[in-house]
Amino acid sequence: MSSLLVGLIVFAALFAAVITPYAPMLIYEWTSYLPPNVITYGPLRFTPFAKFAAIATMGSWVIFQKRKFDHLGAALLLMALYLGWINVTTQFAVAPEASVMWKYDKAFKTILMAMFLYLLTDSRERLEAFASVFIVTLSYWVVTGAVQTIASGGGGYGSIGAGGSNLLQDGSVMSIALVIAIPLAYWVSRHAVLAPLREGPWLKLAAFGFIGLAIVFIIGTQARTGLVAMAAAAGVFLLKSKRRTRSIVLLGLAGAAVFAIAPGDWIERMSTIGASSGVDTNTDNRLASWLWAWEFTKENPIVGGGFWVFLELNWVTTGDVTRRWDSHSYFFEIMAEHGFVGLGIFLAFVANAVFGLLSIEKKCRDIPELAWANDLARLLLCGLAALLTGGLFVGVGHFFLTWDVIALASAVPRVVAFEMERVRA
Repeated sequence: MSSLLVGLIVFAALFAAVITPYAPMLIYEWTSYLPPNVITYGPLRFTPFAKFAAIATMGSWVIFQKRKFDHLGAALLLMALYLGWINVTTQFAVAPEASVMWKYDKAFKTILMAMFLYLLTDSRERLEAFASVFIVTLSYWVVTGAVQTIASGGGGYGSIGAGGSNLLQDGSVMSIALVIAIPLAYWVSRHAVLAPLREGPWLKLAAFGFIGLAIVFIIGTQARTGLVAMAAAAGVFLLKSKRRTRSIVLLGLAGAAVFAIAPGDWIERMSTIGASSGVDTNTDNRLASWLWAWEFTKENPIVGGGFWVFLELNWVTTGDVTRRWDSHSYFFEIMAEHGFVGLGIFLAFVANAVFGLLSIEKKCRDIPELAWANDLARLLLCGLAALLTGGLFVGVGHFFLTWDVIALASAVPRVVAFEMERVRA
């Protein structure tokens, strides 16, 4: 695709901020999950479109957003507290300043934009718009990866993944993203009000096509984290299902289908989940890294060690080789970098999102016009389960996927409050 065409699309959307402040927000999300430099050629290939979109998002919110602070919950305060806390811990970081500031800059932007995502997501239409952009951008990777998987059987661990310059290159992270996207695609197929193909079977066919290809992609990555994330999402789906018997049958058939189409090396790799003591060196090293994080944080309980503390201090010996080992877990990443205080703020942010979604079922039980919200809350709980469980094995503590999903989940009760006002008016 020509970079000039991408530039025209981006700048047209930025000008559309006059009509809806959500337009540049969606462009920011698009350029985050599908960096234009990956799919374009030409003079504008390395233009910082995401930066322009972020600036336009903040400016349009200030100027054009009408309901800036109505029905705000604790999510905004918790994100602001965490943002403030990483500024404190950065002052005590033990890693070299250049490394610390590189990660700090990325984390600061990620959390700040998550705050604006929360502030701007104030209607059903905006929830759908975000979900649709999220699914469509991931589709670029899904189609190419699924085709490669079908053609080669996946080719081994690490051979199937996304691209760009972020963590989506990692098959484990991309698998988590897709397990989050699958329930959102199902929700859009049932409750779309914006999608041009919502009439007739086309939207449902597209949604289930995406779901099928996403599962093939996850198999192709051979990432064990993908299976763990799928299992967590399936467990919450079953727990929250209104028709549990049918759900058990559907999940059973889906699981059987996965194992039926999966290649033998995928099944062999999945069988090593939890293996240790020489069976799987990566698992042993993860456990050693997590134990180190716990001991380090006990010695530095308030401010931790700042960004990149793992790569600065956590050296793991395997045989005759000693090398630095990353956190491989958002939980231990945040704990060691920002102490028990930072971890507590983050977990409070997560808990606020979870309990907010759980409260929606009671609020919307007798309001047929809000059945879409009830379904979205249940399906987002599945996505959160995938993120929080799968993320225990990858360092996504300050990745935009993590903060976007939790901020979006936190915004749903706020949207419901606005919709209830409209219904009762």
